[in-house]
Amino acid sequence: MKPSRYNHYLGFINKKHVYINGLSRKTVKLTPDEDKLFSSSNFQALKDSFPDVINYLKQYGFIYPKALDQFVLIENYLKSMQRNQMYLSATFILTRQCNFKCTYCIQGLNKTNSHLTFETADKYIKYFKNLIKSHPFEKFLITYYGGEPTLNLPVLKFLHTELNKITSGNNSEISYSLITNGYLLDKFIKEIDPSEISEFIITLDGDKKNHNERRKTADNKPSFHRIMNNLSLLPEQSVILNVNLFNKDSVSSVIKLLDILVENNLKKQIKEIHFKPILNNGKFCDYPGIIDYSDINQDLLYDCNKEALLKDFRVKEYLGGPCEYLYKHTYVLDVNGDIYKCPAMIDSPELSIGNISTFSEYPESELNSCFKNECRNCPFLPTCYGGCRFSSYLKFGDPDKVNCEVGFFNTFGLKIEQLKQIYLKGGD
Repeated sequence: MKPSRYNHYLGFINKKHVYINGLSRKTVKLTPDEDKLFSSSNFQALKDSFPDVINYLKQYGFIYPKALDQFVLIENYLKSMQRNQMYLSATFILTRQCNFKCTYCIQGLNKTNSHLTFETADKYIKYFKNLIKSHPFEKFLITYYGGEPTLNLPVLKFLHTELNKITSGNNSEISYSLITNGYLLDKFIKEIDPSEISEFIITLDGDKKNHNERRKTADNKPSFHRIMNNLSLLPEQSVILNVNLFNKDSVSSVIKLLDILVENNLKKQIKEIHFKPILNNGKFCDYPGIIDYSDINQDLLYDCNKEALLKDFRVKEYLGGPCEYLYKHTYVLDVNGDIYKCPAMIDSPELSIGNISTFSEYPESELNSCFKNECRNCPFLPTCYGGCRFSSYLKFGDPDKVNCEVGFFNTFGLKIEQLKQIYLKGGD
């Protein structure tokens, strides 16, 4: 046996040595005696003295047979994922219109009043109905997005009803997500049962004062109070809360926001909190393709994650991967019928993979060049897989170029995993 090259040491925490494996995403906590044998690769002695430990290490990829090439394992895993006929992800752009006027919005210069029509939505439904008949999908991930998708409730309800029809009856796992500013959720839940939505992805800009200064409605009204009221209407553990960060003062705003959530008994609705720094140039720095992870103010991000963990909120996984772009059956469906592989690409028509009027099944994505050269021995390969394709396109004009983020993962990503082990109740 040999240790995995994807093992990362998180430190001596609560009297145990803690490791995380980048491929399985599992952690292991070893006593000093166990770690002495593990870190010295004395696996026979570890097996003799601690058989349960060695079995766990084998099961979750912390150790491998010596004859096994782990890069081949990664390559085969990715190829199987690219050919995966069991998983379908569809993101529907319901509208390009928005009822907010956030000055930093990534879609700020590209907003229009164009909606997804019943006619185009019906074409999408017919395509997926035929696709599902010929593929034994076991898992569906459906996302409603915009613009602000709740501005097009009639078509959203039509899509939701029809998607339920064509995916029901085959014992598949179905998950629905709604990416929304949260302002019209009170109207949404009158049309669609909120228990049918697995995740509501909602954004706040901090506490009431900071949020209302930056995140006003299109007619210049504050939005914080209504969004907070709407949060209370949602099922428990159903909200992914995105919190935008602007500068060092955002930490105090985050602390106030966390206190508000707890005091108003809204913590039970929050599944995870994702902090999203925004740079002075008005771009999301963790939005795919806009700016690199390496440009993030890591101290700001670290402090906010720590405050959330101290109050027992779960936070974003920074060592996750790979991107859904690489799956064969990932579709982003725009209002005009154009189809993409990533939501960040919808304003780059040259990256469209077709239009629903003439679309046939899209071939699997090719492995990019990183798997044959510089990324081959990277300990973060299962997290990054060569980096964001859209980011590579913006930086190099070529989505197959490597966009390396090893510096971010090797520092900040591991720091957050350490924080989780220290502060989050129940460990990882």
